[in-house]
Amino acid sequence: MMSLVARTFGTYTLQLFDVGQNSIWIPILGVTLIIVAFHVNISGNKFIKKSSLTMAIIISLVICTVVYLFVAFAVSIVAFALMILIFTGEKWFLKQNNKLSDN
Repeated sequence: MMSLVARTFGTYTLQLFDVGQNSIWIPILGVTLIIVAFHVNISGNKFIKKSSLTMAIIISLVICTVVYLFVAFAVSIVAFALMILIFTGEKWFLKQNNKLSDN
């Protein structure tokens, strides 16, 4: 069963690179997949636990970074809009004040 899955993996992978069906790379990729699966299986739960913890940390850091960048961008847009509002509001106030003092 494993060899069928490995050969299918090799066939599907090589379809991305437009390699023929009778290529020598299909069995090479299949054997490589079996060897990698064998090593993961022998390494046991400690390897799986460490790799899943590492991936969880990396994914959470990426998510936090994206959220922080979005918040920083939103805050900077709001601050810029407030600066424009204050600047234009001050000009408007000065114009109104000049009109009142002319009368």
